Amino acid sequence: MKKLHYFIYVILFFVIFGAILWSTETAPYIFIDIASLLIILLFLMLLTVFQIGIKQTILYYKAVFDPTVDSETAKAGSRYFSTLSLYTLGTGMLGFLTGIMVVLAYYMEDTKYVGPNMAVALITLFYSVFFCLLIFLPFKMVLDSKARNA
Repeated sequence: MKKLHYFIYVILFFVIFGAILWSTETAPYIFIDIASLLIILLFLMLLTVFQIGIKQTILYYKAVFDPTVDSETAKAGSRYFSTLSLYTLGTGMLGFLTGIMVVLAYYMEDTKYVGPNMAVALITLFYSVFFCLLIFLPFKMVLDSKARNA
């Protein structure tokens, strides 16, 4: 995936997402939840550091933008981003299920709190899909292409 293709992909994603928000008259701030974002990012950082180390992680992120990366690093980086995308989706599901359990355990007596707390549970899943589709899978595709061409 070339930089221009990635840029077009990101722009189209936000245009489609913005059109959905505009057509449903939804405020964009409802998609911001710091706790859910931290669950995804901190869990992924911990997994990355314990699995391969911070130096190797930085090497793989640099490889995405380095035109002179060797084939072995590109293949290893591609495997890393593929694994990271799976971890991201798993983390989002874990956050979602935790949120559902909290809603079912504490908010079923007073149903006016079920909707907002269910939305918080779902936003973790949204963040995981967002990171997977906009960052990790495109980075994997870039490194796959570099591994084939190197």
